[in-house]
Amino acid sequence: MSSQIERKKKDRKKRAPNKIKDTPALTALYDYFLKPFLRDYHLHLEQLETQEGYEAFFSVNERATLWCICHTAFTMPGDSWLDTAHPYNVVKGVPGRRYVKPGEGVVVRLDKRLPDRNDVEFDDQVFVLTRAQLAHINQYMRIKA
Repeated sequence: MSSQIERKKKDRKKRAPNKIKDTPALTALYDYFLKPFLRDYHLHLEQLETQEGYEAFFSVNERATLWCICHTAFTMPGDSWLDTAHPYNVVKGVPGRRYVKPGEGVVVRLDKRLPDRNDVEFDDQVFVLTRAQLAHINQYMRIKA
């Protein structure tokens, strides 16, 4: 009888997991990339370590992000990332879809430090545009409200 009561108590103490399990890729990214960066990044005493570290790493203050929607079809100019995991492997004339249809979402990332390198993302592809190329496609898009 007492073993049944103990078993019921144990069953009640079990809770659903409160977080998603770590994947090997996420763990490796944190352990070998983000954690060393945050360890070497020097903060003021009053700064919150994770928030300031992430802002410095991802350049939140230096990069404006605009969510746009295409209202007139156009062909995306510029070079393209080899894939979304390698931002500095830029390929000219990469195969893929460059035709942006009306109603499709486009994300534009502007960098204050590199004004002639603007990342424009759509359809799981990232294109690198100069200021002139970005000015050309701006007429076909509007900022999403």
